[in-house]
Amino acid sequence: MDQCDTAHGINLYGAASIPKGSDEKNDIYVNATSSDKPKISMTDTLTNSSISLVTGSTSFYAEDYQILKFGGSPNQGNAAKIEIKSQSSQDWTVVTESFAGKLAKAKKLTSSNITSFTPTASASYNFVIDSTVDAAKMKTFLEALCNKTVNTSSTKIAASTLDLSKSSLTSFGSMTFDVENLVEQPITKVILPATDCSAALGDYRVRLCFAGVKEFVVPPGSTALSSSDGIVYNANKR
Repeated sequence: MDQCDTAHGINLYGAASIPKGSDEKNDIYVNATSSDKPKISMTDTLTNSSISLVTGSTSFYAEDYQILKFGGSPNQGNAAKIEIKSQSSQDWTVVTESFAGKLAKAKKLTSSNITSFTPTASASYNFVIDSTVDAAKMKTFLEALCNKTVNTSSTKIAASTLDLSKSSLTSFGSMTFDVENLVEQPITKVILPATDCSAALGDYRVRLCFAGVKEFVVPPGSTALSSSDGIVYNANKR
């Protein structure tokens, strides 16, 4: 039986449910082993910054498992508000582009762990920056990657994605390193926040950090920026 919360634009289908009891009672639980096609449908605009975590059985945690579907007037920006509870050794996120709604492995960075991050050589990351990260901590993170005076061994990662869609950053802090101290990192894709971060993107050192970016994605709901063919424009595409 479908369960529906029309006031908040969320429909639960099949083996997706809100469990009883006090333990994680606000989570949406997905029984991925069920044949009853568990899904969460987003049909309306969510007004809160995020909704409860989605948890699931072990088999729920699989690349390309489709957990979200979009009905009514699709609002892709809602999907950025879904939080997937991490496993002990792996973080997860939801791919929102093109309304995919599928799970993907991630490296979640919050205000409590972002400043202690150190890159692993040749590792490929799907960085997901959450809403608790401020500009100062974002600066610390970028310098840990790209500033040779911080990344003293010049550790280089493999091709990676930086997802800022859950954040509300308008600045990435005031970095001061010079080009000769740049560690070129292959961050090839950046998913921008819905907030106006155009000033941050225009910063010289941010451009150095993003020199390898092949595609910028502006999430739906942004009133300041737009993107086409991976290129960022203002809202009027100028």
